[in-house]
Amino acid sequence: MVCLDDLPTGFKKNIEHNFDNPNFTFIEGDIRNSETCRLATSNCQLVSHQAALGSDPRSIADPANTNSVNIDGFLNVLFAARIAAGLQDNLLLGNLNAKRDWGCALEYTEGMWKMLQHKEPEDFVLATGETNTIREFVELAFKEVGIEIEWQREGIHEKGIAKSIKKEELLEKNQSTNLPAAATA
Repeated sequence: MVCLDDLPTGFKKNIEHNFDNPNFTFIEGDIRNSETCRLATSNCQLVSHQAALGSDPRSIADPANTNSVNIDGFLNVLFAARIAAGLQDNLLLGNLNAKRDWGCALEYTEGMWKMLQHKEPEDFVLATGETNTIREFVELAFKEVGIEIEWQREGIHEKGIAKSIKKEELLEKNQSTNLPAAATA
């Protein structure tokens, strides 16, 4: 058993009774660090994720941190476990040059709520006015979990290599969804 914890609200003394057990390993670290998650799950047959910020005052005081621990941390553990278990070798993507408006879901939800408050029906458009490519989004998303992507080749043979985990061909193009940028913008 591997216990990964950064002990923000707990105490090491609560688990010290396990330290003499040869089947127990304690790693002090943060689940938001993808490299730490990969280390913790590298030889595991089963992963049980118990980390979450559930304290209402802490969650309200720092919702971004709560989201980071609860969601990003969970995704790190899941991704690391899937790769370590050999369940997932790569991620198939379509056109990396297609552009999207990657606005904030919370702001869009607030905008939708405001639209519903209008007494008379009207047409509205919710957008940030800024677009970024799928490639940029992928690079930023993987960077968030500590993985640097290096692009190799071009066109339908282009691949993203995860440099920081030495995992070849982590990102590949799915030719069946490789639509032109204009059709997917």
